[in-house]
Amino acid sequence: MDTGLLCYLLGIERVEQVTRDPLVGSLFENLVVLEALKIRYNQGLVPNLYFYRDSN
Repeated sequence: MDTGLLCYLLGIERVEQVTRDPLVGSLFENLVVLEALKIRYNQGLVPNLYFYRDSN
């Protein structure tokens, strides 16, 4: 999801609000992944990024 849209939907308008939001980690993680995908796409590379998640 677009992090700008997500912040809008959450009502986050200022930096101070982001740092206090319980989703700050998820917002940051999503931003990093999206930027990595954009870089690979703009370089003409296949955006084959993966993640590992276990049951814990």
